[in-house]
Amino acid sequence: MSSFLHVLLLSSLLLAAASSSQAKVESGLLSSSDVDVSDFPAPPAEGSLEDETDLNLVRFRQKERTDDLCKIADEQAHMNLNFIFGSPRGPLTDVEIDQV
Repeated sequence: MSSFLHVLLLSSLLLAAASSSQAKVESGLLSSSDVDVSDFPAPPAEGSLEDETDLNLVRFRQKERTDDLCKIADEQAHMNLNFIFGSPRGPLTDVEIDQV
């Protein structure tokens, strides 16, 4: 995975952690020492070949994504019983999910 994508992933994780960090700290789920960024490389220099390559890949993925891919991403962002145990990934049918 390229440096840009690592930074993008880390940024997303940190943003999610920061948005609810107080609640997580109070609940004991996350502390400031839980996030160690020392293993992540620095992002590529702006305008460098690596930077342009990373951005082109992101643009390509955005352009090529389908409605089905967007639906899957939305489901993953909002995990629920159906996503984990329902069709096509899990063993339960839609009827069984509705019963639960």
